[in-house]
Amino acid sequence: MILLLRSRSSRRVLEAGISRAVVAPQQGYIATAHARAGDLVREGDPLATLDDRDLRLEQRKWQSLRAQLLREYQKALAGLDRAEVAILSAKRSQAEAQLALVEQQLARTNLVAPFSGLVIKGDLSQALGSPVGRGDVLYEVAPIDDYRVILKVDERDIGLAALGQQGQLKLSGIPDL
Repeated sequence: MILLLRSRSSRRVLEAGISRAVVAPQQGYIATAHARAGDLVREGDPLATLDDRDLRLEQRKWQSLRAQLLREYQKALAGLDRAEVAILSAKRSQAEAQLALVEQQLARTNLVAPFSGLVIKGDLSQALGSPVGRGDVLYEVAPIDDYRVILKVDERDIGLAALGQQGQLKLSGIPDL
């Protein structure tokens, strides 16, 4: 059945049934952009990478501090200095926790597609080196098999539409289908 609304075209929007945003997990700078709006991606495909130079430096800092504290801990242990052993053990645990945090942040610098689909929003190729804040939406990805049409019907024509009524959609970009 073709729904004719007084032969006027109505405003319509074609949108994904669901979409998932790919956000910046932390503050940083865009190092590389592998995808842009309109690209088809598979689950796990790289979309972008954040610059990790500062995190690598911080990782080395915590690794060297951990190694230094381990040497001091072993020295205090050999000297049977219980108070110093307890203090150095706590400091070493703190350094290891900081190191684990930095390594977790490093792992999140690679942004990947959450599922297979179409990138519907996002083009970072012109923004390389730009800062991003935690939570900034960088991409939106939608599956390619789940879309819906939002039809905005003029209030004069609302009486012609009924619940469960079927219609036919002709898009101006593909009128012959």
